[in-house]
Amino acid sequence: MKRLLSRAGARGTSIVICVFLAVRIVYWVTGGGFSTIMLHASWQLLDDKQLAAHPFQSVALLHIQPPLFNLFVGSVQRWSPLTTAVSLQFAYLGCGLVLVVALRLLLCDLGFAPWAATASACVVAVNPILLAYENTATYEYPVAALLVVSAVLCARYARDRRVATFTWFTITLTTIVLTRALLHPIWLILCMALVYVVVQDRAPARRYLAAIAIPLVLLGGWIVKNEVLFRQPTLSSWFGMNLARGVLAPLPRKDVDALIRSGELSAAARLRPLSSYDTYAPFFGQCKSSFRQDVVRSPTKHDGQSNFNAQCYLRVYDDAQHNALNAIASRPGAYLATRWPSAAQHFSLPTLDKLAPGADPFRHNTVIQGLGRGFDWLLLPVSATVDDHNWTVPLFSNGTRYKIRVSIVLALATLLVAIQGVHGASALLRRKRTPANLTWAYLGFTTIFITVISVATEYGENERFRVLLEPIVIGVLTAHVLTIASRLFRRLTTRDETHAHRPADAFAEAH
Repeated sequence: MKRLLSRAGARGTSIVICVFLAVRIVYWVTGGGFSTIMLHASWQLLDDKQLAAHPFQSVALLHIQPPLFNLFVGSVQRWSPLTTAVSLQFAYLGCGLVLVVALRLLLCDLGFAPWAATASACVVAVNPILLAYENTATYEYPVAALLVVSAVLCARYARDRRVATFTWFTITLTTIVLTRALLHPIWLILCMALVYVVVQDRAPARRYLAAIAIPLVLLGGWIVKNEVLFRQPTLSSWFGMNLARGVLAPLPRKDVDALIRSGELSAAARLRPLSSYDTYAPFFGQCKSSFRQDVVRSPTKHDGQSNFNAQCYLRVYDDAQHNALNAIASRPGAYLATRWPSAAQHFSLPTLDKLAPGADPFRHNTVIQGLGRGFDWLLLPVSATVDDHNWTVPLFSNGTRYKIRVSIVLALATLLVAIQGVHGASALLRRKRTPANLTWAYLGFTTIFITVISVATEYGENERFRVLLEPIVIGVLTAHVLTIASRLFRRLTTRDETHAHRPADAFAEAH
């Protein structure tokens, strides 16, 4: 039996890989490729010349982001024997293969039939949004793959209860947190505690010390480094600026002006978040630094773009955080009223000519356009209006109404995973500690965490937050739909067969 299951699993995995590669081959043959635009345009990355010349030294002075993505990009630029675009293409292609294969395993672990898991993974493999993210230099795609892998490891640990599996689970979570600031250390601690407490392995606790030490040393070490060098005990110093964009910018101008007059907010609360330092200089003084290295000394990169890692921005970030938190406390009603645009933006669908940031060079690719039209229809977009005429800082218009295309399917899929997560957690509380229930609880908590943080603190990049969950929510929804359709088909077939045999049975009984 195990051999048959193994063969079926290998067959399903082979199908997923073939579908995945077939789409990529057609994409490349029709002129598609990897875009490196975001290496120069991304606010999260250090100056690309300095990063390529001195990857480790530059990243050691990074404070706006966790280190791994900058370190990865700098290492590729510095040491890869291939061009940067080709090197990143191979790396992201590998992430994609891991993602779809792991997703199939995850869906099987959650209790779906192997054929449904295979078909669902194939649907994710041809998702044009993920294909676009696979071909641009951002950190969403690798983190999305790692989230799927972490869920597989969660299920496997619940089944085999091996310390090594838990250690790999911890390593994966730590890698995620050191790559994407959105996944906060609090998320990691709660996930580790959930998995460890539920499984309750009989192995001595000391055998888990190495697994616990991994995030403690790596995350704690980075936080201590930032405290010593910049007096910022955090993984990401620009959390306050993110809050300013997500909280202050959408607030009514009259409320912000009133809070400034009362002294609860500084005058800088009216400024556009993430502007050049010249905009902030009248409020915070000229840019000065105690460092000699340009990655923290210069307010601009070599190409003239803002260097948000400059030391002088730290005062701006602290002030923005203070303003945002005070605004929430002073105007909770106004703050809650501005969460609708954030929620709409979180579930919004990108236009076909811009499915991912920086993917512009290949937006007219035949595969991207064809798949994009198909998925656009399947994801059921509806139009939602955002009116920012009275915002403190309109982000996407000059203070006029504009439309956002919100996907009903993505919203329902996210809700589905969240509900199954709550159901899995309640089952765990009733002592039904199965691998599937634990994994659902982990996925539900992660989905709720990312969605709530996106809606509560961000406006602008919410769609990029959602992409982290897109493989999981689309995979789960597709597997459910296929399972329900299969059951309905079997019932209808059985009913037809029953009706077909009734006349013969009645004739036999009569004679």
